Amino acid sequence: MQLDVGDVVVVPSLGVGVVQSHGPLQVGDDAIPAYRIDLGSDDGAYWIPEAQVGEQGLRAPLDEERIAHLWKTMSSQ
Repeated sequence: MQLDVGDVVVVPSLGVGVVQSHGPLQVGDDAIPAYRIDLGSDDGAYWIPEAQVGEQGLRAPLDEERIAHLWKTMSSQ
């Protein structure tokens, strides 16, 4: 998954956030490229190393068409 500053993403078990920045994150003596995802004023921020974006289950939110399809499917059951 390619992330850009300003993208809205779903962070599993944490909720929906906005990619605020991309840059080096200092971990001990190393600086690794990472994204900072703002989860809102009450939930803080989530940092994810660039190399782990595809492994952590981040995804884009569902679009309106997909939501409408899900509601139609669920209401017909």
